[in-house]
Amino acid sequence: MKQLTFIEIDLDYCALRFGEGACNTTAGEKCFNTKATCKARTRFVNEPVTLRFAIGTSYLPESGIDYTAACIEDISFMPATVSLGENLGTRASLDVTMRDFLYPETGFLWLSRQAVQTGS
Repeated sequence: MKQLTFIEIDLDYCALRFGEGACNTTAGEKCFNTKATCKARTRFVNEPVTLRFAIGTSYLPESGIDYTAACIEDISFMPATVSLGENLGTRASLDVTMRDFLYPETGFLWLSRQAVQTGS
């Protein structure tokens, strides 16, 4: 049996291009299509982007799961605990260690639409 391990992160991402069409903003520095950098939030058109990261395996490309950066080195998960009558318990935590990988300057949009295979 083959095992694949993935982390997916969903991000809000604006479908408009800075200074073009419905996004007629040209003031200040160019945005990065995120709400935090948007110069015209009332015109923000959310088109969520899913970033996928995986532990690299030789069979990752044949898995049929598109748009994956094979850069995860380690994952550690601690589940939440409930401590009845003592305290509030503890929250769950997820620690992920990734190695650096190359991607073009176009960033998230490119990563979400292109297969990035950097694992072995």
